[in-house]
Amino acid sequence: MNSYSLERDLVELLGRGAVSTDESDLRRYGGDALGTFRAFRASGRLNERAMAVVWPRNAEDISKSLVYASRQSVPVVPYGGGTGIMGAATPLDSAIILNLGRMDRVVRVDTESRTATFQSGILLKDAHRALMAHDLRLGHDPWSRPIATLGGAISTNGVGYTASGHGAMGDQVLGMQVVLGDGEIVESRAVPGAFFGSALNHIFIGTEGTLGVVSEATVAAFPIPISRSMVCFDFPEFDSGYEA
Repeated sequence: MNSYSLERDLVELLGRGAVSTDESDLRRYGGDALGTFRAFRASGRLNERAMAVVWPRNAEDISKSLVYASRQSVPVVPYGGGTGIMGAATPLDSAIILNLGRMDRVVRVDTESRTATFQSGILLKDAHRALMAHDLRLGHDPWSRPIATLGGAISTNGVGYTASGHGAMGDQVLGMQVVLGDGEIVESRAVPGAFFGSALNHIFIGTEGTLGVVSEATVAAFPIPISRSMVCFDFPEFDSGYEA
């Protein structure tokens, strides 16, 4: 399939503003933070370009994109914030990049159950800010919070600075809406409290979009600490600090 036919079909499905074949967009979203100095002998793969970038707005748009790609035998690469450093977002020359960045809506915040539902393309910092307005906070706090997405954190089962208290991102997921490769939209029931998540969630957590594209997620929210303190320890040399 040529790029003109692909663009025409995708525009018909999603609308003109949701599709791009511009070289600048293909370069901008055609990979993650992996550079040639890290890629070693695989660095040649970083020069490959996808055929198109699409920006879905909801699960239905994702479904349309995946159904079309499946029928045309075109590979699809889900794209969040592009903060990974393992090259997982690097496309094949013939691929469609499914950029979830416009799916950034706060669906609901439930202060009673301390849960929140977000679209998967929301930045972690924006999800955290939405919770702060309700005296709650996100339990996932990696260095990339200003630029990484919730869906990316779930799809890689990311670990942040507060993982010692709240676990990895996947441990905080209570329910998900996921679009399968055949376009089917499935949902797992959000179960708060001690019954974190369901078995269905763990099929998709950490699988980087290979088994389904996360479109929404309900996660645990945590109270803001009443106070914070920092404790520092000084050691005369590395060995004594290591032994401690």
